[in-house]
Amino acid sequence: MILKNRDKSKTTMVRNGSIQKLNGRVGKIIAKVSRKNPLTGQYRDIYIFKLHYNGEYYISPNDFFETATKEDRKNDPRNENYWRNEYSMIVGRIYYTERARQWFNV
Repeated sequence: MILKNRDKSKTTMVRNGSIQKLNGRVGKIIAKVSRKNPLTGQYRDIYIFKLHYNGEYYISPNDFFETATKEDRKNDPRNENYWRNEYSMIVGRIYYTERARQWFNV
């Protein structure tokens, strides 16, 4: 999946539990963590995002999220087979990233 950078002039408020879009797919913010940039030493918020249609996880900074509209939610419905364990524990290592990327909770 190719992930494109969004327009930097727009800001999106992202919080735990909110429904967002990442690269055109709808999903839910599962968690927010703060990670240190190894090059600059500055901390940045990284979000764990779970796709509605197949339950895959992604990690991404705030820059790549868009607010999902009702139309977006209708066109990209939640597949309940992948959401049975919605509140399962996050056990994988969450690392610093500059762009959105797939993440595995293992």
